[in-house]
Amino acid sequence: MFLDYHMNYLTHTSVRNIGICRLLEYCSILLMLSIVGCTPSYQGIEAKFKQIERLASVLTPIAEDDIANPSLMATSNGLLFVANLHTDRIFSVFDIQTGHKLSEFGTTGRGPEELLSVSTLSVNQNRLFVFDAMTHKFATITSSGHWNDPIHMTYNIINVNLGEGSKTRPFRLYALSDSLYVGTGVGYDNSQFHLYNHTGNFLHSFEPYSLEKPKQKHGAAELALAYQGSMAVNPNSSRYVWASLNGVMLKFFGKDDNGDIVKKNEYIYEYPQYRHVRRGGGESAALLPSARIGFIFAQSSDKHFYLLYKGVRIDSENIRRYFISNTILVYSQDGTPVRKFVLDRDISMFAVSEDDSLLIGYTSDEETGAPQFIAYDISPYRIN
Repeated sequence: MFLDYHMNYLTHTSVRNIGICRLLEYCSILLMLSIVGCTPSYQGIEAKFKQIERLASVLTPIAEDDIANPSLMATSNGLLFVANLHTDRIFSVFDIQTGHKLSEFGTTGRGPEELLSVSTLSVNQNRLFVFDAMTHKFATITSSGHWNDPIHMTYNIINVNLGEGSKTRPFRLYALSDSLYVGTGVGYDNSQFHLYNHTGNFLHSFEPYSLEKPKQKHGAAELALAYQGSMAVNPNSSRYVWASLNGVMLKFFGKDDNGDIVKKNEYIYEYPQYRHVRRGGGESAALLPSARIGFIFAQSSDKHFYLLYKGVRIDSENIRRYFISNTILVYSQDGTPVRKFVLDRDISMFAVSEDDSLLIGYTSDEETGAPQFIAYDISPYRIN
């Protein structure tokens, strides 16, 4: 039961695109509709940032008609890669400077080179890394050119093993090398992260969940749902961050001299607030009135992690506003707070260039609701 896919859709979609049926579906799974009340933005984590910059956006030249139904995005070498929902072509590639759409590729389905969903998306030079949580495929898509000729794109597909003896069911999966992949999802030994090899076979789990009540019994699916969040891996796959959606928690990881994954830093400001429920013979987690929406989206440059942060408690009156924000917190890759960006527009997701010079946000026109990609020049704030 991959409920994270539905969370993924809501978290990474603009106000214009969050449909009522999806909102109701989300409510039926995770949210107690009797919740009322709302508190101002949480200041605990934001107080760690002494440098605050307010940024003004400019509209990118990407035409409205070329924007389909974005669910995830990434950027590399002046190109913007977008994964789309419910379209004939899953991926679009744009030249950021000109706005020209270079290519569209990827078909929906269960065939060898087809996908049903895009749960994770990252790019490194000429390779696009994609995980489909519905078919359990991890695809590495390689272009021999400048991403402008789909004919020369090749697919390497790994099917994650969910057969007899499998100890995990991944929601998200990221490449740490050509032969090692890290993911989050249901782990039957109650560990938060899981490693897979180049054939998609499970290797081992690590990092126990950080629990507010460790002696209390917790189900595997319950923990996986309650501790959903965003992840980002840096371009050379040496560091990654996990940031909670429910609650305010951060975990930073890297590799030691032997290539083993080690935790570099951790922040726990608020634990996820939820209660265990059983639905249709399975486990779920319902948010409590005390729950706080933490991090909506995460990205990485060569040197920093960027986290789209909300920081408010929930209510049932306007759910869709919890998946947009104008606050981005920037950390070094060892987890040190660096800078807080306050944007002039709310965005639902974003991409950041490898050299920390450009940030592209996805939003909606404030008057018409039309989809837009907006750009922020962050080059003056780079730290060498």
